[in-house]
Amino acid sequence: MEDAKIPELHNTIGGVNLKRLIACMTCALALSVYATPATDASIEQLISVMKMEKLTAEMTANMQEAIQRMGSQAIASNKNFEKLSVKQKQIFEESMGGMFRLMFDEVGWSKSKDRHFKLLQKHLTEEEVNKAISFYSSPEGASFIEKQPRIQKEAMEALGPSMQEIQKKIAAHMAKMVEDMKAADAPRPEPAKPTPSKD
Repeated sequence: MEDAKIPELHNTIGGVNLKRLIACMTCALALSVYATPATDASIEQLISVMKMEKLTAEMTANMQEAIQRMGSQAIASNKNFEKLSVKQKQIFEESMGGMFRLMFDEVGWSKSKDRHFKLLQKHLTEEEVNKAISFYSSPEGASFIEKQPRIQKEAMEALGPSMQEIQKKIAAHMAKMVEDMKAADAPRPEPAKPTPSKD
């Protein structure tokens, strides 16, 4: 007669296998730790170690330089610009300058920090942020950050040849704007007087 197997009572509670229960709880705990949202303090540390404020300022300056250079080239190729009066040129230049200031104020760090902060906290976990901080605090990570502005500037310069078509379109747009400005200053013809009827 075969010996009956004695159940391992010390490994079960109410029929639930304790080893499996502990394993499941351990996995759940590990997953919950991994998915922990990044704290405000860790995001601030990541922003600091990545030098985001400095990178944003340098990126904005590179963009502004490139756009203003394109605008200057477009103006230089537009013969109609020279036909404008001094006052018209002043209005044009002030308008363009105001447009650039509005555009770059919006992408400046003072207004974009809050957006960066929320996006980082939305998409990164605490563990991911901590690992990123570790990398960017290393010599390799610091070198990567330091070279970013130069890489971005050279990337924009490399686009130069392909920007010629855009410059042509900008020149055409500006030519139309110049014509509209000239038309706005042109004297309007007086309405024709009605011819008296012969009775």
